[in-house]
Amino acid sequence: MPVIFAEKSISGACQSRAVMSPLKTPVGSRVMVAVMSILFALMFISFSPPGSEASAQLTPHGMITIAGDNQFTSLNGVSSGSGTSSDPYIIQGWQIGPNPGLVSINVKDTKSYFTIMDVYLYSCSIGVSLNNVSHATIESSRIFNTSIGISLYKCDSVKITSNTIEGNHIGISISYSHASQSGNTFLNNQVDVTRLVKKVPLIETWVGAVICVVVLIPLVIFVGLLVYMRVKHKQMEP
Repeated sequence: MPVIFAEKSISGACQSRAVMSPLKTPVGSRVMVAVMSILFALMFISFSPPGSEASAQLTPHGMITIAGDNQFTSLNGVSSGSGTSSDPYIIQGWQIGPNPGLVSINVKDTKSYFTIMDVYLYSCSIGVSLNNVSHATIESSRIFNTSIGISLYKCDSVKITSNTIEGNHIGISISYSHASQSGNTFLNNQVDVTRLVKKVPLIETWVGAVICVVVLIPLVIFVGLLVYMRVKHKQMEP
């Protein structure tokens, strides 16, 4: 009898252990919640858009449009500066987007010195558009998922440096402008940089100047002599 009882006790204990799942105990529940939390966190990090880590420290801002030197104001995202070469206007620390089909930062018809830095622009038509602008710098910024990351048209003295330009149709478009770009990182753009150079009239080049001196001026002198000789000849006729 004692042997049979022991067998039943062992069997009953085994059955009890089989029924009691660790997940149904208080400790097991806490472990399960912790594991699920870690999995959700990993999934969030994996599917976060590029630049989201940096943008967490930036301030959301609406689209910025500046048309003329008098519009460099705090309402248009200017945080400091007076517009001189030693103290340029600073547009800094903004996260702008998404703005499908629109321009995140649009500056035109200015001659003041200004710098766009530490901004994150994403999911728009153009990240930064400069039109008829002089003395601009774009640096240490991230531009993601646009048709054109940075667009320059008829600009002068523009510097584009140390930016991350990623996932755009065109990274930088430079048209009829004098601009330098260095230290930029290009990732997964269909085209990194395009340039459209203004055709300078031949007369404004050194080749044109040589042609004028060597060809046109002697030709004018020769024609003048012919005219003079013809007039002189007519005067000598009876």
